Amino acid sequence: MFARRRPYFIPGTSVLRNNFGITHAPTLAHVEFVATAGRMLQAHMRPDTHDLDVCHLHQHVFGDVYAWAGQPRIVELRRGEQTFGPCAQIRHRLAEVHADICALARDGRGLDDGALSFRLARIYAEYNAIHPFREGNGRTGTLLLHLLAHRAGRRLRLDTVTRDEWISASRDSMPSRRRIATNGHADPRPFVAILKRSLDQGSGAVR
Repeated sequence: MFARRRPYFIPGTSVLRNNFGITHAPTLAHVEFVATAGRMLQAHMRPDTHDLDVCHLHQHVFGDVYAWAGQPRIVELRRGEQTFGPCAQIRHRLAEVHADICALARDGRGLDDGALSFRLARIYAEYNAIHPFREGNGRTGTLLLHLLAHRAGRRLRLDTVTRDEWISASRDSMPSRRRIATNGHADPRPFVAILKRSLDQGSGAVR
């Protein structure tokens, strides 16, 4: 029963099951950071070689650490007051997001910064509301934004955004926080200004 209720944790602990058998949370956090930083760097160095499917990206970044990397979560997920997309809806909603991703990858070079920022914000806000993975949603999502900006011939400089700004935008974009009706979707507006100011013109190299 315990394993069924907490399938992602090592029994008797609050440590995620991992490929190294690590049972000490701080050690796992360090190993995860090192492993995923290397994989993120690979993706940034060779952005054209990566499929833009978020499951593919999550598996690339986290596959060294977790056997379940790249697989939509099978438990409900809540962080503080935020409840993310129900498990039963994840695959369907990801398919909708992926259609938007493919359209932007195709059309991005023809968009001005305002239109590109809105499209990126809409994709990320919806992806964030779904939160499809048990762990690593933020890093996967920001990697996706970098790759999409690259496809549009821009650089995305998220180092200009503070952690508090990003957390606030993530919170305010959630469906439960919306001040207007958007037919059940996340609100992209909190991310638009942040992403617009983070865009650089250039060769398309991703930082």
